[in-house]
Amino acid sequence: MKSNIPSRAIHVTVLAFLLASLLLTGAPARVLAGPAAAPLYTAVQASDTAGSLITNPNTSRTVAVSPTGIIYVAYHGPSGIRVARSLDRGATFQPSVQITVSNQIVEVAVDSNGVVYVAYVDAPGVIISRSTNNGQTFSAPAIAAAIGSTNVHIATDPPYVYLVPQDGANLLVNSANGVGAFSINSTGLGGQAFADVHVDPASGDVFVIADDPALKYTVSTNHGATFGAVVNLAGNIFYSTTAASFSTAGRFVYVSGQTTQAYQINLDTSAITSLTFGNVDTFQGRSLAADPCGNVLDSYTTGGQVHYRASQDLAATFAGAVNTGASQNQSVAINPSNYDIVVAYQDAAGGVIRVSVYSGELLNCTPAPIPAALPATGFAPGQVTMLPVQPAASAYSNTDLTLEIPSLGLKMPIVGVPVTGGNWDVSWLSNQAGWLQGTAFPSHAGNSVLTSHVWNASNQPGPFINLGNLRWGDKIIIRAFGAEYTYEVRSVRTIAPNNINSALKHEEAAWLTLLTCKSYNDATGQYDKRLIVRAVLVDVK
Repeated sequence: MKSNIPSRAIHVTVLAFLLASLLLTGAPARVLAGPAAAPLYTAVQASDTAGSLITNPNTSRTVAVSPTGIIYVAYHGPSGIRVARSLDRGATFQPSVQITVSNQIVEVAVDSNGVVYVAYVDAPGVIISRSTNNGQTFSAPAIAAAIGSTNVHIATDPPYVYLVPQDGANLLVNSANGVGAFSINSTGLGGQAFADVHVDPASGDVFVIADDPALKYTVSTNHGATFGAVVNLAGNIFYSTTAASFSTAGRFVYVSGQTTQAYQINLDTSAITSLTFGNVDTFQGRSLAADPCGNVLDSYTTGGQVHYRASQDLAATFAGAVNTGASQNQSVAINPSNYDIVVAYQDAAGGVIRVSVYSGELLNCTPAPIPAALPATGFAPGQVTMLPVQPAASAYSNTDLTLEIPSLGLKMPIVGVPVTGGNWDVSWLSNQAGWLQGTAFPSHAGNSVLTSHVWNASNQPGPFINLGNLRWGDKIIIRAFGAEYTYEVRSVRTIAPNNINSALKHEEAAWLTLLTCKSYNDATGQYDKRLIVRAVLVDVK
């Protein structure tokens, strides 16, 4: 399923993957994600089965985006519940995966580790399925709770998974990443018309917000085991949906539904502020999204058309409305890797789910500290170095990516190396390549920095022992999610260990920097230099 953008090469060069990245000066900043709102991809077909449906956007979030930018769209129809995914920012969608043959309203969510959750209601109750391999396969549907409901919302805070049925009377809680039993815990709200759940990732506090139509909420400070007193608010919303923003600026929930009435709820003070959102002329035609940057999205249907408005200041002001297509049902999400706006909607012609992606309208506020020096990627030659047990804080993350350098006969997995204690600690890489988190994700736009050892702790040559033999035009290949990204070498040079700016040079297009140590100094027991190879993306297939 192709988008209306003709060239895949263009798709790649405009990608803006900003996961765990920042301005290369290392200074914290709050910056615009782009110059102006622009349709990146429009009306891309996500579904591949007849009669596909998105139903009631206020009761089911049907689009979610992983921390690494994978877009997931869940839908239902005669072919059951299915999930389609996009690995290229919404340009195309992979064949869908069937979760169940049941035709039920469905919600999809992705946790901070990239685990995908799908939840729905079917006899005998609330059902959940999960994927731990980026949506390639899903677990067999399992009963979370044998309780009646119509719809269910999901919130995650690994290892916790929270499910709230539509009436909000109970919260279903699992503390094992969705595996095994869920407890059924009373919220104290009783039966409401619509309820939603959000979790503050910093504190772990769980909030359940509901309407009947009077607004109210309650909070749990022990991972949903028990809840405090219900807070009744001076506001009414019919057919409510919500979105939450948790940051140093405060903890806020945004709630709206039918017509234009909306509210901002300060979860710390219980203050409620009246807002005006876009007009919804159907009962359940609104979808909301928010993030820690202060971005708030209001997506709504009016006159048979889907619109959205974007705010960068916690809904104090909004940009003009953008029409995304003819439909009554839609769902909106923020791509946390590049701050795209992702709108999934059911084509008005019927039976087709489409996705439109817009860039440049949201704030990027996720700069992370960059270390002052490049990592040490080699051990002392001539001796075996005994390594301590790798600390949990320094654990590497699996990326499902592979690095290949044909001219050197190299092929190795890529793992993510976090910044811990102000440094990238690559001591335990062994024969793997390490992606330095804070640089662009490999295969996406920007400068992706990969490192590997020149000499291993086992007193054997490391994978990058011959990195300096690369020459202009040599091929470097990244295999990612079924695609092959080919780079060509453009430079090979030696730099100082603290020359962070050369290694992490900012790039708009997709570049790859390979990094290792050079020139071991017996007197200091350190490598005096770093070798960097720079390569540019030339082909994707």
